Amino acid sequence: MFVGRQSELEQLNNAYNSGNFECVAISGRRHMGKTSLISEFIKNKDAMYFSARELTDKYNLEAFTKTVAERFGIGLDGMQTWEEAFNVAFKQSADNRVVLVMDNYTNACLTNKELSSIIASAISSNRKNSNVFLILCCNHMAALEREVTGKNSVLAEHITLSLHIKGLPFEDACAFMTGYRAEEQKKLYECIGGCPLYLSLLDNKKTVDENINDLFLNSNGFIYNDIAMALQKELIGPAVYNALLRAVAQGKQKAKEILEETGEERGKAHKYLNVLISMGILYREVPDGEDPLVSRKGTYHFEDNAYRYWYRYVLDRI
Repeated sequence: MFVGRQSELEQLNNAYNSGNFECVAISGRRHMGKTSLISEFIKNKDAMYFSARELTDKYNLEAFTKTVAERFGIGLDGMQTWEEAFNVAFKQSADNRVVLVMDNYTNACLTNKELSSIIASAISSNRKNSNVFLILCCNHMAALEREVTGKNSVLAEHITLSLHIKGLPFEDACAFMTGYRAEEQKKLYECIGGCPLYLSLLDNKKTVDENINDLFLNSNGFIYNDIAMALQKELIGPAVYNALLRAVAQGKQKAKEILEETGEERGKAHKYLNVLISMGILYREVPDGEDPLVSRKGTYHFEDNAYRYWYRYVLDRI
């Protein structure tokens, strides 16, 4: 079931209808619906979809060239490298609007450090004569900035639209909570938040408390295990991140309180907190009139309700 994301779809379709070469960057944490958004967007469009795997560069290149070859009905000759494959894709799209999706883009970058440079070069050589609508999809803002949009990325100058996908607002999330009273929907949202996958796991034949118990508190529950593994999968040094999130979940909102609770050094803690903000797990609030870059009065809060609930009630049970 595809729910919400109408603003994002409108932005994608407006760019698609521009008639110009477009390079779109899409980011967001796991399970936030990036792939669902892309799938909805490319319905009834001429599109190639490639999802990079956490495998060797050779594997990803072979999978990508196969995707290009099958779309255009051509052989693999002349596509033995990434450079050749992208040039073929761009030149074959000279007369027709074609969407080229590279999902999980950073997986491919892990085994080929030059991939962003290769794509940037192919864009520079072909953008004037190509109708390609290129989508690069990454797991979160830190990865997106490093490989695609950041000032040190060779792709930054080619990005024409950047979208960061967050959890669904309450109004859209209610579509997953049919059969519950308004106050029950609010309680579910306060625990689960706006993650579409988490919301899709709700069983409306069960009570609110039964759902929360099954998903969060049961050792076999999906959210119980998924959040436990999420930071291990996406970040280096998850122990520090876990300690920081636990401190905020326990009500430590000021930087000084968080440092005292975790025992971490100030510079390191601030760096890690900023990563959690970029991922959409936390946000920092400063008083009106304060410059957020220099203010020492900021407080940290959970932006993601499921993480808040997990670090408040589940972490210490494991």
